[in-house]
Amino acid sequence: MRRALAAKFAAHPDLRVLLLSTGSEEIVENAPGDFYWGAGRDGTGKNRLGALLMELRAALQTGG
Repeated sequence: MRRALAAKFAAHPDLRVLLLSTGSEEIVENAPGDFYWGAGRDGTGKNRLGALLMELRAALQTGG
């Protein structure tokens, strides 16, 4: 998933700008039925997609 996200944001500069515009805000995948990639119905999910997006954002902010 990490490589797929890097490829997606490399191929779509408009999405990269949007991701970078979030600054240091927490990114939460609002997926009520997904407790792994999203926050789940009650917010107790792992939010792995949000974490990977924040990781990618940090790398992009430092020129990586």
